[in-house]
Amino acid sequence: MRYLILFSLSILLSVTLFAQPEIIWEKSFGGSYNDYSYAVIQCSDGDYLSVGSSSSFNNGNEDVFIVKMSSEGTLIWQKTFGGSNDDYATSAIQTEDGGFLIGATTNSSDGDVTLAHGLSDIWLIKLSSIGELEWQKTYGGSSSECCPDIVQSDDGGFTFATKSKSNDGDISIHYGSFDAWVVKISQDGDIEWEKTFGGSEFDDIGAIRKTSGGNYIIIGSTASTDGDVTGNHGGGDVWVLKLDSLGNKLWQKCYGGSEVDGGSDIIETSSGSFICVGSSRSNDGNVSENNGSEDVWVFKITSLGAVLWEHSYGGSSLDYAQGISLSNNNGGYIVCGTSRSDNGDVSNNHGFQDYWVFKISNTGILEWNLSLGGSSSDFCYDIEQTTDNNIIVSGASYSNDGDVSSHIDYNDAWVVKLSPTPINEAKEKEIADDEGFRILPNPAYQKIQLVTRTNILWKSVLISDTIGRTVILDSKFNNVNLDISHLSSGIYNLSAISSTGDVYTSRFLKQ
Repeated sequence: MRYLILFSLSILLSVTLFAQPEIIWEKSFGGSYNDYSYAVIQCSDGDYLSVGSSSSFNNGNEDVFIVKMSSEGTLIWQKTFGGSNDDYATSAIQTEDGGFLIGATTNSSDGDVTLAHGLSDIWLIKLSSIGELEWQKTYGGSSSECCPDIVQSDDGGFTFATKSKSNDGDISIHYGSFDAWVVKISQDGDIEWEKTFGGSEFDDIGAIRKTSGGNYIIIGSTASTDGDVTGNHGGGDVWVLKLDSLGNKLWQKCYGGSEVDGGSDIIETSSGSFICVGSSRSNDGNVSENNGSEDVWVFKITSLGAVLWEHSYGGSSLDYAQGISLSNNNGGYIVCGTSRSDNGDVSNNHGFQDYWVFKISNTGILEWNLSLGGSSSDFCYDIEQTTDNNIIVSGASYSNDGDVSSHIDYNDAWVVKLSPTPINEAKEKEIADDEGFRILPNPAYQKIQLVTRTNILWKSVLISDTIGRTVILDSKFNNVNLDISHLSSGIYNLSAISSTGDVYTSRFLKQ
């Protein structure tokens, strides 16, 4: 029998294989009242644009709040737009002409808002590259529309998706309660087509993305079991719709279990499949596990909507997701959300609730996680991988300690730039040359998986502590997640026997 001994490497290299990223800078924006950053994008010049709301700089209760900052976080300009009631922005894109289109909700009918259809409307604001207002338009009916997400269309126009409760005005069809409403507009904001999707119950939109084939993929939530919605598992489900370029439905799928589940963001992979992120309270149906009150739930589907894999992430308290981004650092995906947990997959919670950022592999294995914030409430809403391979996240912070050094007052819009994750290339190469494995995540919290660079089939796995006592022996190991939640914190040796009788050994840190 051939033995390949790898644990002669230093413990330090083993436990820092996937080290957490570090804060490059963090900045608070706002004034003496509540300010939020609901979305952040990187601009073509390398700077960042944050959009949200402000009660500090306003024409009324709450205004759209837009901040342009440099790549170092220095304020370049800030703008507010709105009327005498509540107005807030939830999305932004940089347009082909170098300006910006802001997706907002308005409850106003005065100030910067020239037309109101009902209780709340979709409000699109077109800005130049330096923040000058070029045009603004409202869309909706006599009831409520809110929280649009926008993409630029192939013809230079725009498409937005939102939720609507109206059955008049710009809305031609209404099914019941809130529906998903998708609208295609020209470069100047004129409606070219609009489509409604949903059933008799509550239907919501989290995000719309343009696919590589020129179609649209939409993720949201549904409580309906009729109309356009089939396959609901109960409570509320994650709802994914694929539309063609004219807004015609290609397919729709529901994902979840018997409890409340919802979708917040979706991205397309290079193979044409999709990674969906949301939150789940279920422990059945499509959801294989639940760690506590509510978990972040990530799953991968084919181009036709079939589930390829799914994982839940979190601890015993409330954890929910808002955004996901492709990672340029050794592949995989970066997820952001908010967490109240300090156990399970979540480490080092600073207080009541934190920004929670974590990275998973291409197959959903947790590689690292990071809690950001202070002793009070911190809410994370958006994430993006930057062109320099760093990470930018945004949200709102009520804290004035911990990671928050620049707090102003009440809730501030809080933007954090993180470094890329260092990977120890020497260890990667040694393991690859020996045809061995990596233990992911490392450090580990509840579960681990062996990731190989070859098609090794495992027959059994043995885990022992530092004095040689066997703590886990799995004689039928088939490379599924191995539960280590009952182990005490510390360093462990893992020996895996392949189907050919070879033994591979490495170490991991249990936290």
